[in-house]
Amino acid sequence: FGATSPGVAGQPGTSAVPYAVTSKTDGATMINLQTITAMPAYEAKSPEELRLEDYMAGNKGRMGQPGAPAPAGGAFGAPAAPAPAFGAAPAAPAFGGFGAPAPAAPAPAGGLFGAPAPAPAAG
Repeated sequence: FGATSPGVAGQPGTSAVPYAVTSKTDGATMINLQTITAMPAYEAKSPEELRLEDYMAGNKGRMGQPGAPAPAGGAFGAPAAPAPAFGAAPAAPAFGGFGAPAPAAPAPAGGLFGAPAPAPAAG
């Protein structure tokens, strides 16, 4: 524990061999493994070891490429709502959470699962 693994000094992380889907046979079925640790070049390492090697080589995930711009829009891919004019009150939302219609009136107070509320005890 605490000693450097042979992979850290011997191979520069995931930049040595480009990623490719690995196909293997499971009985009579051909399966595609969608993980870099299934590739023959990396199968003796864990994802954490590969990440450590990448970090030690200076690869933080973008390989020198600029990051992708943040998507412009609202939550869950919905278009962004236009901003109200300065000083104007924002419009009330037309829908409730996750696209459900907004409730017309607050729900009446009652007991558990819609049962009528019990009368308060006289005291």
